[in-house]
Amino acid sequence: MEEFLNIGFARISTYIVVILLLIYFLRVINQKVFSNKNEMLKLTNWVLRGYHKTLGITLIFTGLIHGVFSSESVRTINLGTISWALSIILGLNFMFRKYFKKKSWIYYHRILTVLFVAVLAVHILTVKIQGENKNIVRENNSGAYTSDYNNTQSTGKYKDGVYEGDGNGYRPGIKVNVTIKDNKITDISIISNNETPRFFNRVESILPEEIIQNQSTNIDGVSGATRSSNGIKEAVNDALLKACIK
Repeated sequence: MEEFLNIGFARISTYIVVILLLIYFLRVINQKVFSNKNEMLKLTNWVLRGYHKTLGITLIFTGLIHGVFSSESVRTINLGTISWALSIILGLNFMFRKYFKKKSWIYYHRILTVLFVAVLAVHILTVKIQGENKNIVRENNSGAYTSDYNNTQSTGKYKDGVYEGDGNGYRPGIKVNVTIKDNKITDISIISNNETPRFFNRVESILPEEIIQNQSTNIDGVSGATRSSNGIKEAVNDALLKACIK
């Protein structure tokens, strides 16, 4: 659900931006190419302009919801937060346009729009690249952890003690302590995480106990919080690798 809301509202925000830009480009195309004589373009532009204010306000709220469920907090300085802040400034620029001299507000509005689109484009590109890299790392690490963990299980040799492990869920930073005694997992405690609490709390209350009961991380994740579940299993596997006797 967390990932669905994140990606869903990100796409909605992107579609709104495209529509808002289309309003301007339709007018320019009609003026430059058709000398403002294309009635279809003129009508389409007129209809879309009627929703310009509503779309702008909607963009601010969809951007906020996307930020709340994204992998980086809206309270930190990142490209997503900067583009969202610019959308608010654009709205304020439009709202207080009557306080500008003549029509100078439109000049600032266009500059802010160009800046907003540029930051948003870089943000989208960066997220795409980071997502592809994370998937590659996650797949590689998952394979390594599973292979090494299965080998360790077959030899059945763990050192007693408490071992710390790291994993990446929806966000990086899941840390666990795994307690080993008499070659068995006896306790799993979550030290820290950066996940969304309402989702992670469900995982935290279920998954560690299931791993202990099964003495394996080869179990199903919690529905609706798959990445957080995978992050805990990855962290536990990381701790087990440190506990194994080679």
